[in-house]
Amino acid sequence: MKITALTLPSPDPSGLSRFYAHFGFRVRTVDNGPPLIEIGHTRVTIIAGPPPSGSHHLALTIPSAVLTSAREHLAAQAAIRVHQGADQFHFEPPFGPADSVYADDPDGLLLELIARDRPHRGHGFIATRDVLGVGEVAVPVESVPAAVDQLRRDRGLSAVLSGPEFAAVGDHDGMLILTTPDRIWFPTDDRRPELTPLAVQIEPAGRPVTFSFGTTVI
Repeated sequence: MKITALTLPSPDPSGLSRFYAHFGFRVRTVDNGPPLIEIGHTRVTIIAGPPPSGSHHLALTIPSAVLTSAREHLAAQAAIRVHQGADQFHFEPPFGPADSVYADDPDGLLLELIARDRPHRGHGFIATRDVLGVGEVAVPVESVPAAVDQLRRDRGLSAVLSGPEFAAVGDHDGMLILTTPDRIWFPTDDRRPELTPLAVQIEPAGRPVTFSFGTTVI
């Protein structure tokens, strides 16, 4: 599965787009429309939205070979999150193998760089070359098992991980992270999912699926 497009609300679209431009992504506008950020194979459109009370979550997929330099690049833009003395985390199958670092963007979105075994050429970290796309996007739902069933039934997607409060649906190229609204985001101690709805476009295409708090998967 690939996440090919995402509409992300922000109380300050211009400020948020500057953050991602400073990180190294291409940011453009079309016909004086909202900022559009090119993140690998994913187009992220920033639209005006209310101040968040929780945190959206995106993971950006990078090759494992650039994790160290990508972490340093992220640390120049935002504080890397630390949990129980660690600031880098390893995940085993079926979710992994993967290694991740986390930071907050200016809206408090929990931004993750997730490193997987992917081909890499060149030296150092260049965002436009080395970020392959948005690999995960969080979708808060009232019932995680019901949402997993809906995606399996309506879009033919299966769960990599599945539990009563958390599930990852898709594969290592792209995942929808389904979570209950009161679950605390790892690696924070107090951040809950933001409920302002998103619009997520994925491949393979299919009929739209709208979840309980308004996020739509196209």
